[in-house]
Amino acid sequence: MIRSDGTPVSIEDVYFTYDSIIRQNKRAIKNLEAYKNIKIEKNGAKLKVIFPSPSTDNKVFFTNYILPKHVLGEATLQDYINKFSMEPIYTNCANIVSQTTDQYSLIFNLINCKDTNLNFYQIKNIQSFEEFETSIQDGK
Repeated sequence: MIRSDGTPVSIEDVYFTYDSIIRQNKRAIKNLEAYKNIKIEKNGAKLKVIFPSPSTDNKVFFTNYILPKHVLGEATLQDYINKFSMEPIYTNCANIVSQTTDQYSLIFNLINCKDTNLNFYQIKNIQSFEEFETSIQDGK
């Protein structure tokens, strides 16, 4: 797989996501606390994930998006703010636009995307990046 910036997804991205972001929970996200006791071992191009107990819920662990280590490895909240202001989120067919009738809403516009059943969705009630960070930390 290739990311939108042309960088291939690597085993380092997978290990970074599973170990640093999820297991070590470096962003202190409450719903990831359940994974603090798993073990993750990297051996070349393979990862071994060991859960402390068997559960069908363990499968949920593998549904997390694989994040780019080269972008997020050392990123701070200020880095996110700066990057978003310079390079708003977009794809080949979708983009984020302001909601004209509500100053506290953004719309992820997917109208031009052929491979989706959604036209748009609304990102609501985040008045600042600080409020957004607090919302994540509170598990909302």
